[in-house]
Amino acid sequence: MFYGIKQSLIALFALALIAPGVFAKTQPPSRDLVQWLAPYVGKVVGSRKHHDREARGKKLCSSVAIDNYRVMTNLHCLPKADSDCSDIQFYFRNSKNRTKKFNCTRIIAQSSSWDYLIVETDKNILNHIDKHAPQIAPIWETGPAFSISPWKKVKPCLAEDRVIRRFRAQRSKKGSSKDFIGFQNAALLTCEKRKHVFIPGDSGSPIFNFRGELMGLGWGKSPKSRHNAYSPIQFIRL
Repeated sequence: MFYGIKQSLIALFALALIAPGVFAKTQPPSRDLVQWLAPYVGKVVGSRKHHDREARGKKLCSSVAIDNYRVMTNLHCLPKADSDCSDIQFYFRNSKNRTKKFNCTRIIAQSSSWDYLIVETDKNILNHIDKHAPQIAPIWETGPAFSISPWKKVKPCLAEDRVIRRFRAQRSKKGSSKDFIGFQNAALLTCEKRKHVFIPGDSGSPIFNFRGELMGLGWGKSPKSRHNAYSPIQFIRL
Protein backbone atom coordinates (compact mmCIF):
# COMPACT_ATOMS: atom_id res chain seq x y z
CA MET A 1 0.00 0.00 0.00
CA PHE A 2 2.79 2.40 0.96
CA TYR A 3 4.56 1.58 -2.30
CA GLY A 4 1.46 2.63 -4.25
CA ILE A 5 1.18 5.91 -2.34
CA LYS A 6 4.87 6.61 -2.92
CA GLN A 7 4.51 6.00 -6.65
CA SER A 8 1.48 8.28 -6.80
CA LEU A 9 3.36 11.09 -5.05
CA ILE A 10 6.30 10.70 -7.43
CA ALA A 11 3.92 10.84 -10.42
CA LEU A 12 2.25 13.99 -9.11
CA PHE A 13 5.61 15.63 -8.48
CA ALA A 14 6.76 14.79 -12.02
CA LEU A 15 3.54 16.19 -13.49
CA ALA A 16 4.03 19.38 -11.51
CA LEU A 17 7.50 19.77 -13.02
CA ILE A 18 6.27 19.12 -16.55
CA ALA A 19 3.13 21.25 -16.36
CA PRO A 20 3.45 23.77 -13.51
CA GLY A 21 0.55 25.79 -14.92
CA VAL A 22 -1.86 23.04 -13.89
CA PHE A 23 -1.16 23.72 -10.23
CA ALA A 24 -0.61 27.47 -10.47
CA LYS A 25 -3.32 29.65 -9.02
CA THR A 26 -4.65 32.59 -10.99
CA GLN A 27 -3.07 35.72 -9.56
CA PRO A 28 -4.90 39.06 -9.73
CA PRO A 29 -3.20 41.94 -11.56
CA SER A 30 -1.47 44.67 -9.60
CA ARG A 31 -3.54 47.52 -8.27
CA ASP A 32 -1.47 50.00 -10.27
CA LEU A 33 -2.21 48.17 -13.53
CA VAL A 34 -5.94 48.08 -12.81
CA GLN A 35 -5.86 51.77 -11.85
CA TRP A 36 -4.18 52.57 -15.18
CA LEU A 37 -6.58 50.54 -17.34
CA ALA A 38 -9.89 51.22 -15.55
CA PRO A 39 -10.65 54.56 -17.31
CA TYR A 40 -10.74 52.75 -20.68
CA VAL A 41 -13.74 50.71 -19.47
CA GLY A 42 -17.21 52.22 -19.63
CA LYS A 43 -20.85 51.37 -19.13
CA VAL A 44 -23.38 50.74 -21.88
CA VAL A 45 -26.66 52.29 -20.75
CA GLY A 46 -30.10 52.31 -22.34
CA SER A 47 -30.88 55.76 -23.78
CA ARG A 48 -34.20 57.59 -23.71
CA LYS A 49 -34.84 56.24 -27.21
CA HIS A 50 -34.56 52.62 -26.06
CA HIS A 51 -37.68 50.70 -27.09
CA ASP A 52 -37.88 49.05 -23.65
CA ARG A 53 -38.81 51.68 -21.07
CA GLU A 54 -37.46 49.57 -18.23
CA ALA A 55 -34.02 49.53 -19.85
CA ARG A 56 -33.79 53.32 -20.14
CA GLY A 57 -31.09 54.68 -17.86
CA LYS A 58 -29.99 51.19 -16.78
CA LYS A 59 -26.65 49.48 -17.37
CA LEU A 60 -26.91 46.86 -20.11
CA CYS A 61 -23.29 45.92 -20.78
CA SER A 62 -19.67 47.02 -20.48
CA SER A 63 -17.49 48.60 -23.18
CA VAL A 64 -13.95 49.71 -23.93
CA ALA A 65 -12.61 52.86 -25.63
CA ILE A 66 -10.22 51.90 -28.44
CA ASP A 67 -9.39 55.40 -29.72
CA ASN A 68 -10.60 59.01 -29.53
CA TYR A 69 -14.13 58.45 -30.83
CA ARG A 70 -14.54 54.68 -31.09
CA VAL A 71 -16.00 52.31 -28.52
CA MET A 72 -16.21 48.53 -28.67
CA THR A 73 -18.82 46.34 -27.01
CA ASN A 74 -20.86 43.24 -27.87
CA LEU A 75 -23.31 43.12 -30.74
CA HIS A 76 -25.88 41.41 -28.52
CA CYS A 77 -25.93 44.56 -26.34
CA LEU A 78 -28.05 46.21 -29.02
CA PRO A 79 -31.72 45.66 -28.15
CA LYS A 80 -32.91 44.60 -31.61
CA ALA A 81 -31.38 43.13 -34.76
CA ASP A 82 -32.46 46.15 -36.85
CA SER A 83 -31.59 48.69 -34.16
CA ASP A 84 -29.28 51.62 -34.72
CA CYS A 85 -27.02 52.69 -31.89
CA SER A 86 -29.30 55.50 -30.72
CA ASP A 87 -30.74 52.96 -28.26
CA ILE A 88 -27.55 53.02 -26.20
CA GLN A 89 -25.19 55.51 -24.57
CA PHE A 90 -21.76 55.18 -23.01
CA TYR A 91 -20.49 56.43 -19.67
CA PHE A 92 -16.76 56.73 -18.91
CA ARG A 93 -15.16 57.75 -15.61
CA ASN A 94 -11.73 59.36 -15.50
CA SER A 95 -9.07 59.10 -12.79
CA LYS A 96 -10.65 62.06 -10.97
CA ASN A 97 -13.94 60.09 -10.67
CA ARG A 98 -15.72 62.40 -13.11
CA THR A 99 -18.24 60.53 -15.25
CA LYS A 100 -19.26 61.77 -18.69
CA LYS A 101 -21.92 60.60 -21.11
CA PHE A 102 -21.14 59.85 -24.76
CA ASN A 103 -23.83 59.38 -27.39
CA CYS A 104 -23.49 56.91 -30.24
CA THR A 105 -23.55 58.55 -33.68
CA ARG A 106 -23.07 55.57 -36.00
CA ILE A 107 -22.10 51.90 -36.24
CA ILE A 108 -18.66 51.37 -37.77
CA ALA A 109 -18.23 47.58 -37.69
CA GLN A 110 -20.05 44.57 -36.33
CA SER A 111 -19.91 40.78 -36.37
CA SER A 112 -22.44 38.23 -35.21
CA SER A 113 -19.96 35.34 -35.47
CA TRP A 114 -17.52 36.98 -33.02
CA ASP A 115 -20.14 39.13 -31.25
CA TYR A 116 -18.54 42.56 -31.41
CA LEU A 117 -19.83 46.03 -32.17
CA ILE A 118 -17.69 49.10 -32.85
CA VAL A 119 -19.38 52.50 -32.83
CA GLU A 120 -18.46 56.15 -33.10
CA THR A 121 -19.29 58.63 -30.32
CA ASP A 122 -20.14 62.31 -30.43
CA LYS A 123 -17.29 63.43 -28.14
CA ASN A 124 -13.61 62.61 -27.64
CA ILE A 125 -13.36 59.89 -24.99
CA LEU A 126 -9.57 59.82 -24.64
CA ASN A 127 -9.53 63.55 -23.88
CA HIS A 128 -11.95 62.93 -21.03
CA ILE A 129 -10.01 60.03 -19.51
CA ASP A 130 -6.64 61.69 -20.34
CA LYS A 131 -5.23 58.61 -22.08
CA HIS A 132 -3.66 57.52 -25.34
CA ALA A 133 -5.26 54.66 -27.28
CA PRO A 134 -4.83 51.32 -25.47
CA GLN A 135 -2.04 48.98 -26.53
CA ILE A 136 -3.20 46.01 -28.63
CA ALA A 137 -1.78 42.53 -28.04
CA PRO A 138 0.19 41.70 -31.23
CA ILE A 139 -0.62 37.97 -31.19
CA TRP A 140 -3.31 35.68 -29.86
CA GLU A 141 -1.67 34.41 -26.70
CA THR A 142 -2.44 32.12 -23.79
CA GLY A 143 -1.74 32.45 -20.09
CA PRO A 144 -2.81 34.84 -17.32
CA ALA A 145 -5.40 37.41 -18.34
CA PHE A 146 -8.13 39.42 -16.67
CA SER A 147 -11.30 41.30 -17.48
CA ILE A 148 -12.35 44.68 -16.12
CA SER A 149 -15.94 45.84 -15.91
CA PRO A 150 -17.11 49.19 -14.55
CA TRP A 151 -15.97 50.32 -12.16
CA LYS A 152 -12.68 48.38 -11.49
CA LYS A 153 -14.37 44.99 -11.09
CA VAL A 154 -11.55 42.61 -11.93
CA LYS A 155 -11.88 38.92 -12.85
CA PRO A 156 -8.55 37.10 -13.36
CA CYS A 157 -8.56 33.90 -15.44
CA LEU A 158 -6.30 31.94 -17.80
CA ALA A 159 -6.60 32.38 -21.57
CA GLU A 160 -6.65 29.08 -23.46
CA ASP A 161 -5.74 28.27 -27.06
CA ARG A 162 -9.10 26.62 -27.76
CA VAL A 163 -12.03 27.95 -29.74
CA ILE A 164 -15.62 26.77 -29.44
CA ARG A 165 -17.34 27.12 -32.79
CA ARG A 166 -21.10 26.61 -32.51
CA PHE A 167 -21.79 28.60 -29.38
CA ARG A 168 -25.47 29.49 -29.10
CA ALA A 169 -25.94 33.19 -28.39
CA GLN A 170 -28.91 35.43 -27.73
CA ARG A 171 -29.46 39.15 -27.74
CA SER A 172 -29.65 40.94 -24.40
CA LYS A 173 -33.27 41.58 -23.57
CA LYS A 174 -35.31 41.86 -20.40
CA GLY A 175 -38.01 39.31 -19.79
CA SER A 176 -38.33 35.70 -20.78
CA SER A 177 -38.27 36.13 -24.55
CA LYS A 178 -34.85 36.58 -26.19
CA ASP A 179 -33.88 37.18 -29.79
CA PHE A 180 -31.62 34.33 -30.94
CA ILE A 181 -28.84 35.84 -33.05
CA GLY A 182 -27.05 32.70 -34.20
CA PHE A 183 -24.12 30.48 -33.43
CA GLN A 184 -20.91 32.21 -32.51
CA ASN A 185 -17.22 31.50 -32.09
CA ALA A 186 -15.65 31.79 -28.67
CA ALA A 187 -12.16 31.53 -27.25
CA LEU A 188 -12.05 30.36 -23.64
CA LEU A 189 -10.90 31.80 -20.35
CA THR A 190 -10.56 29.29 -17.51
CA CYS A 191 -11.47 30.81 -14.15
CA GLU A 192 -10.25 29.30 -10.90
CA LYS A 193 -13.12 30.77 -8.86
CA ARG A 194 -16.81 30.73 -9.71
CA LYS A 195 -17.13 34.40 -8.73
CA HIS A 196 -14.91 35.24 -11.71
CA VAL A 197 -17.35 33.73 -14.23
CA PHE A 198 -19.21 36.38 -16.24
CA ILE A 199 -22.65 37.48 -15.10
CA PRO A 200 -25.23 39.69 -16.86
CA GLY A 201 -23.71 43.14 -17.30
CA ASP A 202 -20.17 41.81 -17.81
CA SER A 203 -20.74 41.41 -21.56
CA GLY A 204 -18.42 43.74 -23.42
CA SER A 205 -15.75 43.71 -20.72
CA PRO A 206 -12.25 44.06 -22.23
CA ILE A 207 -9.74 41.25 -21.68
CA PHE A 208 -6.18 42.38 -20.89
CA ASN A 209 -2.90 40.55 -20.42
CA PHE A 210 -0.56 41.39 -17.55
CA ARG A 211 1.36 43.80 -19.80
CA GLY A 212 -1.77 45.93 -20.05
CA GLU A 213 -2.42 45.05 -23.72
CA LEU A 214 -5.96 44.57 -25.00
CA MET A 215 -6.40 40.86 -25.82
CA GLY A 216 -10.07 40.67 -26.67
CA LEU A 217 -13.67 41.28 -25.73
CA GLY A 218 -15.52 39.14 -23.22
CA TRP A 219 -19.12 38.34 -23.98
CA GLY A 220 -20.51 35.50 -21.91
CA LYS A 221 -20.24 32.35 -19.89
CA SER A 222 -19.38 29.26 -21.89
CA PRO A 223 -21.38 26.03 -21.56
CA LYS A 224 -18.56 24.61 -19.44
CA SER A 225 -18.33 25.47 -15.76
CA ARG A 226 -15.84 28.17 -14.79
CA HIS A 227 -15.17 29.15 -18.40
CA ASN A 228 -15.74 32.58 -19.88
CA ALA A 229 -16.18 33.17 -23.60
CA TYR A 230 -14.35 35.98 -25.37
CA SER A 231 -13.45 37.17 -28.85
CA PRO A 232 -9.67 37.52 -29.40
CA ILE A 233 -8.66 40.91 -30.73
CA GLN A 234 -7.06 39.27 -33.79
CA PHE A 235 -10.56 38.33 -35.01
CA ILE A 236 -11.99 41.82 -34.55
CA ARG A 237 -11.87 44.28 -37.44
CA LEU A 238 -10.64 47.44 -35.69
